Amino acid sequence: MQGTNDHLDSQLSALIDGELEEFETVALLKKLEHIPDTERDVLMSKWSRYQVAREALADEC
Repeated sequence: MQGTNDHLDSQLSALIDGELEEFETVALLKKLEHIPDTERDVLMSKWSRYQVAREALADEC
């Protein structure tokens, strides 16, 4: 299962960076609809941390 989590983490990061194609974004959102709430909560927490990191990096430029 860790490989799946790593893949979702990678896709989430790519989404934040604007690196996913539209079809990949749609597929990711559909995957998120079907994962357990606890796993979704972990990913949403990562989403928040990735956003903070991205904003901090943007402020440095």
